[in-house]
Amino acid sequence: MTTFATITLDNLDVTFHGSAERAEKVADDKGRFLAVIADDLLELTGAQAVALYNATALELDSNTVPVNKFSTKAVAAKRLWANLVDLAELRAENAKPAPAAKATGPRRGTGINLAPKSAAYPCREGSKQSILVDFLSREQGATMEELLKALSGGAKPWLEVTVKSGLNWDVNKIKGYGIRTTKRGDADCYHLVLPEGMSKPHAHKPMAKKG
Repeated sequence: MTTFATITLDNLDVTFHGSAERAEKVADDKGRFLAVIADDLLELTGAQAVALYNATALELDSNTVPVNKFSTKAVAAKRLWANLVDLAELRAENAKPAPAAKATGPRRGTGINLAPKSAAYPCREGSKQSILVDFLSREQGATMEELLKALSGGAKPWLEVTVKSGLNWDVNKIKGYGIRTTKRGDADCYHLVLPEGMSKPHAHKPMAKKG
């Protein structure tokens, strides 16, 4: 996926644009940092690269462990560019409108239906990824209301858009599980779909002991 990004470095706001020309205009008009190729990121200071990497990594995966520094500017640019490409793809996927229902046919569902990957990977115990997997693997599945309640703790409670991103990104793309949606009353109800050959989700990895 081609990526054209502008970045406000003081608040780490990243915006993606449809063309390099549009990105360049926004960068010029609003004084934003322009990144249309990986080498553009070599202009960042070490502190800027670390801060931007951690911010983009957190949006991609809520359980990401922050980095403190990079060995070289080239390494920082390479890893940060990979984050920007993935983030542009994720935002584009989440922004896609639901297909319009045909006037003569039944209304299509608004749920999330994703096929599992060839392999799944365990979550870290106590993480929000593990909470999602636990609730979706229940026989009755989980509604959005139930997921929001389960993920309401901590310094950054999840919103509905965060949960949907977690289902698409964390559960499916990162951990490899599929998702299917049914109805429980009027509410969408999400269920875990296991990769072929699995009879139950992986047990969660214990948290690393401190000290």
